[in-house]
Amino acid sequence: MATIKHRRFNKHSFLDKFLGCEPILYDFFAPFADQLPGFPAEISIESIKTYLESPPTDCEAYEQLYEGLQMAYDLSDPRGHEALVDAIEITGVNPDPDHQLHAEVLALKCLIHHKETFQVAIDILRFEKAEKFAIFKGKEPKALAPLTAELELAFADELRALFRSIKGDTRVRVRIFKDGDVTNFVVYHEVRPKAELIFESNASGVNGSISPLIYRPARQDFISYMPNLGRIEIDAANEKDVTAMRRALGKVCLEDEEFFEGEGANRVHNLGILKSPDFSFTLNDGDQASLTFLDVSHGASAKPRITYRDYDVFSVLRDYSHLERFREGNIHEAKIKVTLAGESRGRTVRLYGTNKISFNRTRNVEAIYYYLEQWGLYS
Repeated sequence: MATIKHRRFNKHSFLDKFLGCEPILYDFFAPFADQLPGFPAEISIESIKTYLESPPTDCEAYEQLYEGLQMAYDLSDPRGHEALVDAIEITGVNPDPDHQLHAEVLALKCLIHHKETFQVAIDILRFEKAEKFAIFKGKEPKALAPLTAELELAFADELRALFRSIKGDTRVRVRIFKDGDVTNFVVYHEVRPKAELIFESNASGVNGSISPLIYRPARQDFISYMPNLGRIEIDAANEKDVTAMRRALGKVCLEDEEFFEGEGANRVHNLGILKSPDFSFTLNDGDQASLTFLDVSHGASAKPRITYRDYDVFSVLRDYSHLERFREGNIHEAKIKVTLAGESRGRTVRLYGTNKISFNRTRNVEAIYYYLEQWGLYS
């Protein structure tokens, strides 16, 4: 087994939070103790700290242990803890009735005793870190069918049938959770990477044959449906998968496989508004926005293309007298840097194609969409 390069986190600070809650920590380590070389016979917070500083190599049990600690750590920062609290509410468990546990302790306790809750929390956290979505407009604002276990299975079955027809995949799992009025779907399904070659040794161990190694790891994709807009957003690897998810959700959850297939369903952006002489980034007090990138072509052909990059592209266009020429062109991509009041770093919102959007969604998503609509960048 190859040595895995771990993501680093503050293990000592994490473990210190278990002072007074040591039994939870010991419950986590106990199943691994017999499988870990050199694991201390006397388990304590300090002995565990020492062990983690010089861990074994090529030990699968240690990799599983470390990954569990890392995920619990991910759910103990402010945003991760919020995701865990949401998951506890969704799954209806009560791991901390007295509200006394540190975030780190609560996360590890859920990993040990409430695995479903822990996985939902990880799903929520990863969903918010997804950045690239394709957006489609439905025929009308419409509520989904009631979110039952049967609906979840039916949706997975429909996706399984579509994936089998386009790429031969047969294993699919769907998880559903709500965020206010928005319904989010996490879709786990197989992907087939390029096959690697391995040696197949014969009895003598020499002159073995060469054969491909076919493996199918799981991929995690995301769907978000907004009933008040009848709009769906999908983060998936390719257009075929996007189409399968869009049609499956329409058929199973909205009783209309063509719900997102109408004329203009994929024409969401209105990048042409940037060419208006009256366009400006209207902002609330303390917020900032600037156009940092443009990809423009002229004429019927998409080539040649002209790109502009700067902290403020509009200023560059004015300074070099390119505004009129720019307004005669076709915009293929735009990037806008948005910095909200109280944020130390801005976020780049990338709009490309007719319905693709990419930006960091870990905070204040509603504010970004509010501005895009206020500026007229959504048709």
